[in-house]
Amino acid sequence: MKLKFRTAAILGLLLTAKPDVSQAATTVVTAGPQAASSDFEVIFSTTLTGVEQLVTISQGSVYTGEGAAFTISAILPGNQLVTLFQSGTVSAFLDITLAALTNNTFTAFGTPTDLLGLRFVSYKVGAFGAPGTVSFPGGTNLTFNVVPELSTSVGLALGAAGFAFARRRRVAWSRCG
Repeated sequence: MKLKFRTAAILGLLLTAKPDVSQAATTVVTAGPQAASSDFEVIFSTTLTGVEQLVTISQGSVYTGEGAAFTISAILPGNQLVTLFQSGTVSAFLDITLAALTNNTFTAFGTPTDLLGLRFVSYKVGAFGAPGTVSFPGGTNLTFNVVPELSTSVGLALGAAGFAFARRRRVAWSRCG
């Protein structure tokens, strides 16, 4: 009876556990052809699930106009936008390489979330100046930290618990004989 209760308690903990953020994996999405523009979206062919943070962008650049700024936003279900990066106002013309931005630069999501795509916008700040141009070549790789699906984590944990239980039972059986 005691063993059944212990097994049920362990299974209950495993089934209600949240995914461990420290075990995040990476997923790479390769973007299709894009033109240079001051405002465009990269929509993924399938929804990315369990995304925690944008890590890197392999290529591309932003050429800012005088008095321009730019943002990178995540597109979530329901067309909700979450800002991942926002530059300050750039007073002089500047060419910013997107590959130089890293996960230390991008804002992480508070919890793993579903992601439909990214939006890149360059805009003018104030009355003077002009928006810059975001250049995003086709074949650009976007790397994200993602949390493995809970079912995978639970399956691995249940397998480990099963092996431990079988070993314990085998040891107890050999002592009886």
